Amino acid sequence: MKKKLLSILFLLLSVFGLKLNANAAPSTITTASLGKGYTVISGTSTVYIKQTTSGIYLYCEEANKKFPANMTLKLKGTAPKGMIYILKNKPNTGNVGNDYYIMQTAVWWYKDVWSGTNNLSQSAKNTLTNLRNTNAIAGKIYNLVEGAKNYSEVVGSIKLSGTNNFTISGSNYVSDVIKVTKMGLATYDLQLIGAPSGAKIINKTNTSFQVSVPVSSVSNGQTISFEVKASGSYDINTAYEYEYGSGYQSVLYEKYDTEHKTVSDSIKFSITKPNENALNVYKVDEKGNAVSGAKLALYKGDCTSTTCAKADLYQSWTSTTSPKTFVNIPKGTYTLVEEEAPNGYKLAAKQKVSITSLNGTFRVTMVDNKITTTKVKISKTDITESKELPGATLVVKDASGSVIDKWTSTNEAHYVTVNPGVYTLSETIAPKGYKLTTTTITFKVDEDLNIYELKDGKYVKTDHIKMVNELLDKSAIKINKLDSKTNEYVSGAILMIKNNKGETVATITTTNSASYITLDEGEYVLSEEAAPNGYEKTDAKIYFSVDEEGKIKIKGSSGYVDAVELTIYNQKEEAEIIVVPTTGLSSTLTYVVGTLVVSAGAVMLYRNGKQN
Repeated sequence: MKKKLLSILFLLLSVFGLKLNANAAPSTITTASLGKGYTVISGTSTVYIKQTTSGIYLYCEEANKKFPANMTLKLKGTAPKGMIYILKNKPNTGNVGNDYYIMQTAVWWYKDVWSGTNNLSQSAKNTLTNLRNTNAIAGKIYNLVEGAKNYSEVVGSIKLSGTNNFTISGSNYVSDVIKVTKMGLATYDLQLIGAPSGAKIINKTNTSFQVSVPVSSVSNGQTISFEVKASGSYDINTAYEYEYGSGYQSVLYEKYDTEHKTVSDSIKFSITKPNENALNVYKVDEKGNAVSGAKLALYKGDCTSTTCAKADLYQSWTSTTSPKTFVNIPKGTYTLVEEEAPNGYKLAAKQKVSITSLNGTFRVTMVDNKITTTKVKISKTDITESKELPGATLVVKDASGSVIDKWTSTNEAHYVTVNPGVYTLSETIAPKGYKLTTTTITFKVDEDLNIYELKDGKYVKTDHIKMVNELLDKSAIKINKLDSKTNEYVSGAILMIKNNKGETVATITTTNSASYITLDEGEYVLSEEAAPNGYEKTDAKIYFSVDEEGKIKIKGSSGYVDAVELTIYNQKEEAEIIVVPTTGLSSTLTYVVGTLVVSAGAVMLYRNGKQN
């Protein structure tokens, strides 16, 4: 009955224009003469090879009927699905006769299973069953029949299920997990249909996926709709039977059709973006380039002309190369304040910001102007570079030779305000007692206001320009502070030099070596203001003069005598030490109160040293 229904269905499809694969199942076939017979296993039927005139094998389905040799057969219909399994698993023993015997016997046996016929006797079936584990031919026949019994082809299907629910993750809307249910499909493909720019499938597995949509691709108040289509493919195989007419065998055609079929399903999505506003704050320089590092604050209310209250602070941040964005900022008036400008920039003025709508994008740009001038520190020093020399006339010129600044040096460094460029520093009048510096110093300031000095043909970064003066061929005055017993230097004493007007011109704190000082022409007195730790303070004073060449003379009882240095002693908890200046005629003489007078000249020096 089942066979008749299949035949009728096939006939109806043929009438209504069903097109079959011409290579696999032509409408008619022509048979050749009956071929050689084979009886491979005793107790089973003899098998004769049957083919079309083009050499395609045929397998008869009714062993007890006559084969229509050398005749034209018509397409009868489709064969049972189990026959597909037999045709797809043809043996390859290396022997054509054995291979054909296996196939034909399996077709007969499966035909008996399917339709209840008796192509093979029960004894033959028993023989094959019993030999299936010991005889390779019997085993192949048995396995083909068992495989045919269990063979089926699943009709492919695919189904998508899930909710239309999206959550915001970072800068994207991300859907809930969509489940994929499929049968008969090894894989599947997904396609976005009508989706906005930037949308994509994410986290795809064999059973699920998600959808990602950029938040920026959906406008405020807009609803977007799109769908995702899932599709996959599977194969359906069809075997065919042919017949000549009543009384003759129907035959199974060796070739079968494989039809590639596609199934699909889709799921629809929609995303609604509510109305919202945004404020974008840009921090740029005068050329429109983004400026990083500015400390900014946004205050509620208008405080452009007053002090902004901490209680009104909406948010503070440090600028980067990207604008600062405020989403869903309430309507109202705000004040943008730069609380600290980046290095090299001027502080920008406050700016008023108005948010007039809850559905729109607002923009404010705050411009920082670069600081175009800087102060260059310039010092006039002696060769020790330890102190400023007053009295020098200095000039700074730009690259064109124009005078930028001219001043007379003092006891403090001078600052010159300049723009980026190349400059020269020269001296026109030297400090008193010093040679005129003829070397011109070249320095430059770059766009970032860094300072460089030209040295040996190369610019070297610096923060301080120094011009040095040498003395006018006169030596510095050497001053010694010694222990009266060991004759070693004593550190920590504070010595003072005053001029003949009583004005202090120098203060010296002694170290473990001699001190040196240069003085203008005139008369001076050297005294000790504070003794070193552990020593008695001496009240001795040395009166001396300095001539225009820097040479010194010590004042004694008989007037001034030449000297090369000044020496003053201290004694630990002993009698007062009287300091006798070193003259050009003798070495240092030390007198102790109450001791014998060595010479009349020494007495005069001592008395003179006691003068106030």
